[in-house]
Amino acid sequence: MSETVHFSPRQLKFIDWLALPRQERVPLTQVLLAQELRLHPRTLSRWRKKAELQAEVMQRVREMLGDDLPEIYGALRREAIAGSFHHIRLALKMTGEFTEEQILTVKLEREMNQVLDVLEKELDVDAYRRILTALSSESAGGK
Repeated sequence: MSETVHFSPRQLKFIDWLALPRQERVPLTQVLLAQELRLHPRTLSRWRKKAELQAEVMQRVREMLGDDLPEIYGALRREAIAGSFHHIRLALKMTGEFTEEQILTVKLEREMNQVLDVLEKELDVDAYRRILTALSSESAGGK
């Protein structure tokens, strides 16, 4: 937007209120906020539809998110390390290392390890070794 938009103090309070997650808003409802601001609830509804106001709300949300990025990245890292396919994919995308082939490889390796764990428990040692040898041979031949 080329021109600067100025908001009234009440609009700024409404913007800050909208930028919060619903469970963190005080007061809890738009009607109660309208009463607190000594405005008709329809006024807030009308303001809420304005593109300039919505743009300012999104700017505030981005600023708040920026403050929480270390915790967000930490949570993403913990979930990816724990083996969450979706978190691994997002982490790889964010670092520019994402390809469908890489994700598929990680997922297949995890699934193969699960299969091998089951086989190891269910089969005798010789049968398990024969399966591993056959898998290794197939893998080496396919490359």
